[in-house]
Amino acid sequence: MEAITHCGRNLTNFKGRARRSELWWNFLLAVIMQVVIEVFASLFFLPNNVTTILTNITFLGWMTAVTVRRFHDRGMNGTIVYMVAAFTLLVDLTFPYSGLEAAIATDDINIRRNFVVDNTYHIFAMIINFVLNIIIFVVCVLDSKPEPNKYGISPKYGEEDAEETENA
Repeated sequence: MEAITHCGRNLTNFKGRARRSELWWNFLLAVIMQVVIEVFASLFFLPNNVTTILTNITFLGWMTAVTVRRFHDRGMNGTIVYMVAAFTLLVDLTFPYSGLEAAIATDDINIRRNFVVDNTYHIFAMIINFVLNIIIFVVCVLDSKPEPNKYGISPKYGEEDAEETENA
């Protein structure tokens, strides 16, 4: 329960440290909200690309904040998270206009082949984005560092456990 209230208070906080539970509760909340927004958009015939892009931008900023704090919890700088978020934003903003829907909808092999050739950048960018996000995922799954670091005291272990770890 503490993780839920903490994630609600720190949606745009890029300072300090975050526990794994805070990250995963944020992620769950973002997924639920994304589904609700997409259902709402489809019920009222809003353009799917527009709502998807707007919600992705919103949740990207939100999840970047908690992911940076998660990196801080591991004693790492959050710069890579900012760079991957910017790259993800670039891929998200350019890919919906690449003609994927037309390539999938057709039976013409030449149109599909041309799509792959014309969109090599997008395909390569999506692969790079996927790999970078896997690296971030792995870091986020790792346990907290018990000792205090330049980003603060561990929210998981606190001061007492950090002192015991240093004395052992």
